[in-house]
Amino acid sequence: MSEEPPKALLSPADAELLSVLPDCCIEDPRCVPEVPVPTSADLILCGTTMEEKIRILFVCTGNICRSPTAEVVLAQRARQRGFPERLDVHSAGTHAYHVGEGADARSTEHALRRGYDLSRHRARKFRASDLDDFDWVLCMDRSHLEHVQEFFHDDQRAHVALFLDFASGSARGQDMPDPYYGGDMGFENVLDLCEEASLGFIERLVSGDLEESSRRG
Repeated sequence: MSEEPPKALLSPADAELLSVLPDCCIEDPRCVPEVPVPTSADLILCGTTMEEKIRILFVCTGNICRSPTAEVVLAQRARQRGFPERLDVHSAGTHAYHVGEGADARSTEHALRRGYDLSRHRARKFRASDLDDFDWVLCMDRSHLEHVQEFFHDDQRAHVALFLDFASGSARGQDMPDPYYGGDMGFENVLDLCEEASLGFIERLVSGDLEESSRRG
């Protein structure tokens, strides 16, 4: 008789599969799909060794193009990685130009083509209290970083960085270009960069190297 893998180490999908399999299939290893054993990083991110969510806030100017795009991209990448419950992702703007409005229609359209849903987004303004409510504040460009830094205080909770600090190659450490006054390629470029930086953020989160990128002080 084969030993059933501990359900605490299984993904929800694999645990559900085992829960509905007949006993004969569980007892016969030839009937049971192979279930990969999670790595230590998977266990950390799935919440078996950490209890608190990691709260992340993206910041751009009006909170209708770049930061909401980054928000949905990182959230979806986390779901694809298998730990959506570990990240709590939001976005805000440095200015109140569009408070209460949805995402820019062009951002919404281009995001949807790649499977990202911006339909429920509503813009809001960055608040000083965000530095105490979030673990990471990720800025789209240096003007946003400078704005956020004006509210720094010694005991703040948040680490702060440029989002593209987590990108690779020539994009690393650069400003995220503003697509607002450009054409279609600008919105596609923002999506490309958000996808790249999201993967980099997740990889550093997994490896425990996130704080090396902090510009908190």
